[in-house]
Amino acid sequence: MSFEQEQQLAEQIERYLNGSLSEEAFAALEATLLEDSDSRKLFLSLTHQHSQLQLLDEALIEEQLERAARPRSSILWYSLLALAAIVLLASGSLLFWPRHVAQLVSSEDATWESSLPTIPGSWLEPGFLRLQSGVATIRFASGAEVVLEAPAQLVLESSMKGKLLSGSAIITVPKSAIGFVLESPEGFVVDHGTQFAGSVDEESGKSVFEVLSGEISLHHPASGEELLLTDQQAATVTATGIETLKGTMSEGSLEQPEQTLRLTTQGREATIAKKGPLHEDFLMVKWAKAPSGHDRRAIFSFPLKTIDLKNIQSAQLRLNLVPTGLGFATRLEEICTFAVYGLTDETAESWDAEGLTWENAPQIEQCQLLGTFEVPRSRQRGSYCIESKELLNFLRSDSTGSATFLVIRQTQERETTGLVHAFASSFHPEASGPILELSLKEKP
Repeated sequence: MSFEQEQQLAEQIERYLNGSLSEEAFAALEATLLEDSDSRKLFLSLTHQHSQLQLLDEALIEEQLERAARPRSSILWYSLLALAAIVLLASGSLLFWPRHVAQLVSSEDATWESSLPTIPGSWLEPGFLRLQSGVATIRFASGAEVVLEAPAQLVLESSMKGKLLSGSAIITVPKSAIGFVLESPEGFVVDHGTQFAGSVDEESGKSVFEVLSGEISLHHPASGEELLLTDQQAATVTATGIETLKGTMSEGSLEQPEQTLRLTTQGREATIAKKGPLHEDFLMVKWAKAPSGHDRRAIFSFPLKTIDLKNIQSAQLRLNLVPTGLGFATRLEEICTFAVYGLTDETAESWDAEGLTWENAPQIEQCQLLGTFEVPRSRQRGSYCIESKELLNFLRSDSTGSATFLVIRQTQERETTGLVHAFASSFHPEASGPILELSLKEKP
């Protein structure tokens, strides 16, 4: 619903409450309320305000009937109280009126994690937006337009103010929005009618701003520093202050530690299943409702013989979630928890993918829990990793030259034929199989 449509609907509701709405207009209003949930919310808000004002009006009439019997000072006192009540009610009623500060104009291949509406065309109240992938355009009610690039986090504060917590954005400010403020973790920008780019690093809080046309002023509240930037000028804002950049913003840099190893399973991987179909592309996991159901676990191993385990500084295990097309997601809890175990029983390390059964495969009792992660039932693609002290110590303590992992789903299906989750195997045509990434100490 646009702002103009909202105003027209509010006028119709007001005439209805005042008894001045015609029969034809009432029929149209009734049809609108039946079809649109936003219209019903507005109707409830306005009727609530109307009833509160009626109660107040009745109280004021009663007070006027009794006023003649009071001293003049009491009359003045009660009149002030009544006026205060009207003011409080009027300001309180604003809580029931939708306070739209921006509109989501468009989204390109966007996925969101937000409590605010994320359908293009939706009006947005003050709140938090996390864009996980894609590009989205948000136009503030003042006219300022923010094109957000994922991954990014943006807080909508008012029609003239937003806060970029992470990610990149292009901001265009027309004359109607001159003075628009964009905050960052360590400072803020005041726009003077221009187009500028901004980028914020989530970990460090460092932000970079570049003027594409026009001018902006940068402010650093902690130090009191201010800086005016014009066309093609750029500067950074950090915890310590503002620093001018030579030239414009760079594309950024890619840093890769020199001593980093990425290990694959080299094909030593399998799905352990009680029953049910298997496929070489998938490492399947499931906890069925029935004890004799289609339970599945994933098992895989990484070779460690050529690695000096004492030199491992950090370790990450990465898995790529892929859809199997088996089962129904709606028969699971909204959030599913997965657990990753490391095989500690060296006698079971010689397992063979050929002929592996539920009974002869390594069991959880022979393993150590290394970490967990959660996946919404609505999501069947994505990259997940664990990085923990348990994982690091598990690898450092290996004496067999091989590290075996088991992955299970700790969340049981609520009904039978629930979704079968899977992670890509080394044979998957699109996603990569399990990856063990190790950072090693540099040799002197």
